[in-house]
Amino acid sequence: MDYVALLRARNVLRITAIIFGALILCNVVLRLVVPMHVTATRNTIGFGFFPHAAPGTIVTHETLPNGVKRTIVTEPAKHRRFVIDDRGYFGATVIKQRPAHQGGGLYQSKHSSKLRLQGPLAAAPSGFTSQRSIHAPMFALKAYTQDGVHTTILHFGAPTDLAFLFGFAVIVGLILATILSGALAAENDGHLELAFARPHPREILALRIVATDILAIIAGELLTVVAFILTIAVYMFPYLAVSSYTLVVVLGSMLLPVAWYAMLLAASARLRRGHGVVSGLAWPLAIAVPIIAVATTGAKVLVWQVFHAVTVPLSRLDPLWYAQAILPNQGHMTQLESAPWNQAAGAALLALAILSLIYFAVAVLQWRRMEA
Repeated sequence: MDYVALLRARNVLRITAIIFGALILCNVVLRLVVPMHVTATRNTIGFGFFPHAAPGTIVTHETLPNGVKRTIVTEPAKHRRFVIDDRGYFGATVIKQRPAHQGGGLYQSKHSSKLRLQGPLAAAPSGFTSQRSIHAPMFALKAYTQDGVHTTILHFGAPTDLAFLFGFAVIVGLILATILSGALAAENDGHLELAFARPHPREILALRIVATDILAIIAGELLTVVAFILTIAVYMFPYLAVSSYTLVVVLGSMLLPVAWYAMLLAASARLRRGHGVVSGLAWPLAIAVPIIAVATTGAKVLVWQVFHAVTVPLSRLDPLWYAQAILPNQGHMTQLESAPWNQAAGAALLALAILSLIYFAVAVLQWRRMEA
């Protein structure tokens, strides 16, 4: 490690930790001020702030042998029925049934007179006509329709896949990579004589700086994951899960900021001043180029065809382009457990690794040729 780079990384991580600490403290205050438990009375139903119940609502309460507080709410006027299992700090499950042909209500038939409560995320019964699932941090939803009855299962406190946490951590990693990317340019600005006077080859010195910054970026992402887990723990027990896609996201969350850092490092390695301008302009350009490349696909106007021909190869040099293949998106939220390591994700990870090596080589070679 390089001592100067280590001090710079320490300061950046300390500020990051202070920000996360302040956010966690705000969540603690919010948790103490705002009630977050499941409520079910004749006037209100639900978790937090649900709509008012209809007149004539019948509410019954019972405590199950395992200590779970169950509330059954029946709304004859709207033909709806809720079963709410409140596990306190360990989350809650809200099961709602209504006629499939209405916006709300419970289809009173022999098929829907009883709810299946074997598990909030259990598979839909045989013979269902449609099914929808959504997975998000601390939350899961499953909805299916069977025999004219639409059932919705909301699980608060559901297992949170680590893929989502590392997906959020990428944002922090990119920010830290942008801040640290002017390391070689900072050495050029009045410190180059001292840097080159050290008893080490220039390449070794540059690699030590790069290694220190990479470790700082990864540490910042791990700090982000820990901060998210602590934030979840403020509200409910943080159930963590690992799916077949988690490894892809974890590797991608490490490689993407490193490749972004390498690109900015290569762009500013020969600068003495103004490396902040390079970092500032890189964001809008890196976002705009892939958008233009996609938007001009199939264009018939010559000008847009030229834009497309130019932006497509440039977008492949942009590390942000590969985020779509490795980070959780809407499709993964609906079927995260069935999104395994695939060819596109593997190609994206390989491309990020190759881009990182190329950009690092360009940065070191450029800085090696600098004159004091």
